Amino acid sequence: MKNVCGILGGLGAESTARFYVQLIQACAEIKESAHRPAVVIWNLPLTYEDEEHEIMHGKYGSTFLPLLIDGAQRLKNAGATFLALPCNSAHLFHSAIDASSSIPLLHIIKETVSAISEKKVGLLTSLVTAKHTLYQPVLKRKNIECILPSEQDQNSLNRIVFNQAVQMCSEKDKKTLSEIVVKMTGQGAQAIILGCAALAPLLDNILDVKLYDSMDLYVQAACKKLTE
Repeated sequence: MKNVCGILGGLGAESTARFYVQLIQACAEIKESAHRPAVVIWNLPLTYEDEEHEIMHGKYGSTFLPLLIDGAQRLKNAGATFLALPCNSAHLFHSAIDASSSIPLLHIIKETVSAISEKKVGLLTSLVTAKHTLYQPVLKRKNIECILPSEQDQNSLNRIVFNQAVQMCSEKDKKTLSEIVVKMTGQGAQAIILGCAALAPLLDNILDVKLYDSMDLYVQAACKKLTE
């Protein structure tokens, strides 16, 4: 096994599980692959209080980065040759994690933006990702205009992301999310970036608009790395 993917997981559990399952499936679809991919997962022991604070208020606790760096080291020690962090907002710490580790961390935002061909897109994401403009500079380098939700709609998104994290999403949440997308397309968005792994399951097959699912694109990047 040439490459081993180390997953920094737990942000949240469903997103980690989705990434893992899709990665296994993607690798299995490659004809040249003769075996299952080598994958190691470390579930970050994040407190529920810190998780809620991050999603609803856009702030990470002081223990968050040390947990990520510790997790990266544990995965390296377990044999990982590269890292994956299937959470857009946690890429706020990408540079710090990458600098602390001797193995590379795939960048979910760069992988997502590299796939976009449209010149005007809407961005659905968490408060942290929006507040720290994690996507905008990468989009700007490709001359892609970014449409953001209104403050009220972003607050609704925060609630939906949290509800999904604690498995409490409702049909009302799905309807609200669809309405936000319709507003963005009305503003000229030619496609929508799903910049939060929790959102994709809520929009599955219900909208007639092109979606760039950051999780799907991240899986493709990890699969390519694993099968090099």
